[in-house]
Amino acid sequence: MHASIAFKSALALIALARAVAGACANSGQPVALCCTSFGPASDFAYVLENVCGVTVPDQSLDTGAGCESGVPCAGSEYQGDYSVCCAETISCQGNEDGVYGYNCTGSVVEG
Repeated sequence: MHASIAFKSALALIALARAVAGACANSGQPVALCCTSFGPASDFAYVLENVCGVTVPDQSLDTGAGCESGVPCAGSEYQGDYSVCCAETISCQGNEDGVYGYNCTGSVVEG
């Protein structure tokens, strides 16, 4: 019985992740991410430039940091994180905190 409940919960989370990704795919910012931080690129400029070796062209565009993809980014597990849709990702070899999303829109996840 417990396996059935766990399986149904897993299917619900997969459906939610696909719905979030679908909402992003229909926008000009097709990359769906779940991020621990969110704000203007200028907030992350030091790490982007000095650790990642990337200078973004517009420091005012919203950026997600500490991001991962393919997760539902909803519910109490992700409370306080940010569900974002981004135009692109920035990979950072020197940073272990996940990828960055650039040129994003998003909102804080409430439990």
